[in-house]
Parts: sequence; C-alpha cells; structure tokens
Amino acid sequence: MRFLFLLLVVILMGCEVATNNCCEDIFRELPKSIPSRQYKPDSTSYDISHLKNIFSLTGFYANFGFQFTIRNDSLYLIYLNAEKDSLVFVNLRKKEQYKLKPLDEVAKKGSRYCNVILGDTLHLFNTKTFIYTKYIIDPRLELKKAMEVNLKDVLTDKNIFFASNILLNKRIAYSYPYLFLPFGKYNKRNGMDKKAVFKIDINSKLVEKVQDFPEKYKKCEVRENYPIVDVIDSKVTVVFQKDDNIFSSDIISNKVLAKSTQTDFKNNYMCYSVESNEDLAFTSKYDLNDEQNINLLYIRDKYFLIKRLRKENKSDPAKCAILIYDRNLKYLSTFYPTIGVTPRLSFAFKNGIAIINDAFDRLYYYDFSTF
Repeated sequence: MRFLFLLLVVILMGCEVATNNCCEDIFRELPKSIPSRQYKPDSTSYDISHLKNIFSLTGFYANFGFQFTIRNDSLYLIYLNAEKDSLVFVNLRKKEQYKLKPLDEVAKKGSRYCNVILGDTLHLFNTKTFIYTKYIIDPRLELKKAMEVNLKDVLTDKNIFFASNILLNKRIAYSYPYLFLPFGKYNKRNGMDKKAVFKIDINSKLVEKVQDFPEKYKKCEVRENYPIVDVIDSKVTVVFQKDDNIFSSDIISNKVLAKSTQTDFKNNYMCYSVESNEDLAFTSKYDLNDEQNINLLYIRDKYFLIKRLRKENKSDPAKCAILIYDRNLKYLSTFYPTIGVTPRLSFAFKNGIAIINDAFDRLYYYDFSTF
C-alpha cells in the first residue's frame, strides 16, 4: 500500500508545461510582485488529513478520473480503488468516513476509462470494450444503471485508441444525445488523426470527427497531447493539454463560435525526444520542466483554465496557475495559488474552485464571486 500511495504522489503532483516553439528550456520565474492583471480571491482551507490514510487503505487506479460531488451537504471525492472493482466515495468533511460501491459489471481487469460526473449522473466509457454506461447516483450514493450502449459496431477502425483519464479528469463529455470522446491513431505522428474528438449520437449511432489538432503538434514530438473536452452552456469547449487556445463550438453544426484571446501568461510547452526515451537524465528533466493544461472549469459565466507549472527540483511543492476568461473567452486575469496544490484535484465548488494540496491533507477553496 505504501508503494501505491507513493505512486499516487508521483502521478498527481506533476505540475509542468511547453512553449510556443515547443522546446524552450528556461525556468519560469513566478512574479515577485502581483501583476496588474492578477486577481486574488478570498480563500478558506479545510482539514482533510483523513484522505491520505484512506488513499493508503484503498489504493487507486490511475486510469480513472478523480471526481468531486456534493450529496446531502457533504463533499465527496470519488475514485476507483486499486482492485478496480469499487468506487470509493470519501467524505471530505467527516474524518475517516468513506464508502465502497461495487462496479463489478463495468470495472474489468486491464481496462481503461474515460469518465465524468455530471450532476447526479456518472458517465463511463470503457476504452477496451467500447461500452458507454450511464449511472444515476442516488442520495445514498447507490449506483443505478440508466443506459448502456455498445459502440464497437460503429467504432470499427482497428487503428484508433482512446485517451484514458490517467492524467486528467475530463476525457469524456456528454450532452444528450451526444457523446464526445478524444481519440488517437496508431502509427501516426503524435497519434494524430485529422481530427481529435469523436462526436457520437448515441441514438442514431452517427459518428463524426471534430476539432483540429494544433499546428504546433506537427512540428515536434508531443506527449499528453489530447484535449480536455466539456459541454458548457450548450457549446462544446475544447482545450489541448499543450496549446494556448480554448475553442468553443456549436454542438449541432460543429462550427467554431469563439476562440480565447491572447494572454500575458507565457506558456512553456516542452517537446519530447523519442530518441532519449531511455535516457534517465532527459526523462527526469522532462518530468520537471514540461508544463501542461490540467483542467478547465466553468463557474458563474467564467472559464478557469488550470495549468500545472514546472519545478526546479523534485522535492519542490507542486504549483499551478489559474487563467480566467469571460463567457466569450476573453482573457481577464491570472491567479497563482501560493501553496502547493494538486492541479488534477481541482473542482468547481460553490462560487469558486476547490483544490486539494499536494500533501493531501487540506482542501483550499478560492471564492471568485466578487470577480
């Protein structure tokens, strides 16, 4: 169990980027004074020290997205246990309280998933069997299957694969009747097809490919290059892990309606060298220096793009930047949390963002209601 917990630390603490030319190798210096365009929200923190102990007891499955939900005025962190047979619901407000809910029919050994919680529904896509399942989560945290659709008969290309939730929480989006799934292709540079996302009508099983890959992806080797995808305000919103642009498209016509404006935040996205894959010095440097987009949230008519930031040393606390845009994707401001936080464990909550720290013992809430 100690090994599983240490592995969790390695996976969740990553906070790294890439640049416009893909290969810049200069450490970013965080501002010594607050930039004129930085907004500083009110913050509150909560003791969740029991979470670390529960992680050690249950283990976790990395290829399953962590989720956050509110039930009966309690805050729950949800993840799949190491045995891949139960969802774990951890009550973040009540010490040592957690529940295991079996997922025997869905959690097959060796499978990977795209998953997300929307309101009181859990959406799962098994990337091995191509089965999409929708569950209702009732007030007692019981799971009731509401829909199951086998998409293997329409996703017939044997060269495609799906990006699971190993590093991100939003690898699937759903707005009836459309299911959106980021995908890639074997034997293609950076695993890229001409488009990046499948749009599937689960009634008619009509399949479309939408959203172009960034041009920069054609110029160098890129890892973690698949998009965060969400349906926000009846529009499909996409941001790639290593790109500066957020796109919002019409859910029916697929026409791009808006693109994010330029920011004053300097992105540093790092190319990957396949030739250096066995070079421990290079891979260590890459893990420290590569930054990327980790989450996209929509709260009170504003978008919040959460980026993990590079570290100089492995022992440094994880850091992130939160870029804020209005509902038309116009850039407004950047916020830098000063404490070490885990960007993957960031969630929309009340009028702001809840983020779990990199020690997994405190939950920080940033209130953006006055922005």
